[in-house]
Amino acid sequence: MFRGFVSRHACAPCRRRKTRCTGERPICSPCRRSGQQCVYEPCSVTIGENETGESDILARMARREARVLELSERVVSASGLETGSIPNYLLLAIIAPSARFSIEEYYRGWTHEATEAYARWVLALMEHFMVDENLRIEVIQTLNILAIIDYIIGRIQPAWMKVGLAMREAQTMRLMSEPCMSLDLAEQEEQRREFWSVFLLDRLISCAKGRPLAIQDDECTFQLPCDEETLRAVQCKETYTLRELLSWDGPGGVVPSSFGLVILTAARREERIPPWHTDSEMSRLASSLLLLESFITADQEKLGTTSPQGSQVLFARILFHLCHCLLNHPAVIRSRLGDFASRVPVSFTRKAMQAAHKHAIQLTDLVGGEGSGGCLFESSFYPYCVVVAGGIHALAVHWPEREITAADASVYANKNLSMLEQLAATWQHATSMALRLDDSRLPVKYLNLSAHPLR
Repeated sequence: MFRGFVSRHACAPCRRRKTRCTGERPICSPCRRSGQQCVYEPCSVTIGENETGESDILARMARREARVLELSERVVSASGLETGSIPNYLLLAIIAPSARFSIEEYYRGWTHEATEAYARWVLALMEHFMVDENLRIEVIQTLNILAIIDYIIGRIQPAWMKVGLAMREAQTMRLMSEPCMSLDLAEQEEQRREFWSVFLLDRLISCAKGRPLAIQDDECTFQLPCDEETLRAVQCKETYTLRELLSWDGPGGVVPSSFGLVILTAARREERIPPWHTDSEMSRLASSLLLLESFITADQEKLGTTSPQGSQVLFARILFHLCHCLLNHPAVIRSRLGDFASRVPVSFTRKAMQAAHKHAIQLTDLVGGEGSGGCLFESSFYPYCVVVAGGIHALAVHWPEREITAADASVYANKNLSMLEQLAATWQHATSMALRLDDSRLPVKYLNLSAHPLR
């Protein structure tokens, strides 16, 4: 008599509910009916005598589990963390994105699959810790890494949800306030850096899809991270707040840390009036970028180094030029005009396009290695920067004014396409971006910011 198939390899939700699991991949019937996320954990498999080939599968899984443990031990040993204070889910989260860059024979041919498999495993392991009584800063760090993994493989929606959850967890732990003075200086700085990491990731991911932010700038009233030298020396140093450093009447002669510079560049506010108005958000952002320019030029000497500070300064410069590109991008301006579209001054569009093209050139050169002072690093954010710059160059090819020549713009547009093809070898989402950028229908319609063609 048929009583329903029961898989000997039950998924994690069915085991917790003590429900008969049908074992379909990627989602079993009970999880499909209940709307649960279906996760299969390697350690949950049991062996049946009549299941052909399952012993080979189990053997491969056992080898992979052993390899994970070995890599975990390497991470712990290399970091001097033999005390075991770092939870396994965080160690696995660190290993997950690292697998794609591994030269180990073990990962050959399945690096992307390994990254996703580890990420799913991490989620299953940390579920118990995402509640108030078990909440630790390591949970937030793990959510950040998982959000980055989703983002770099093109799953923007799950990435946005994970970084939103990380921000809520950070707010539950009150990381948006100054750390408790009873903590030692290293722990205080760790809390600051973790919150600002979530803050920065929230802006980058939300920007990709035009989603609302998890927290506004005005709600962040505590200090920015200190510099690396102060952190390593375990010293106390006042670094000022986001609001103080983004104000022209703020403290003079202050240079933020490299990490703080990235955060300042990513800050934003809401638009309320037409962009060409002197009191508009665009004018305020342009003023803030002028202020940031003084900070960025002050860190020129760090750009030629291969230290973490050098990479952060390079990333801050890339964000700086990206902000200028987005601020003056005709497509972005056009999408925010609303009822003012029929009254756009021609001089405003001309200046915006000139500024966008100028910074698109500098952004392309920085990402391509020119002007970076020899400080290079791989980033999944690079394809986005390249496609923004390439879109501006593609628009500039059709620009009717003489200030921008079609030949120069075409050279840079082709250069951006070549860069995306190179980046596609590491980052899968660069392939679809290259196809979008190569679409010949893209440029023309965005040149007309008003209801009538520009003359």
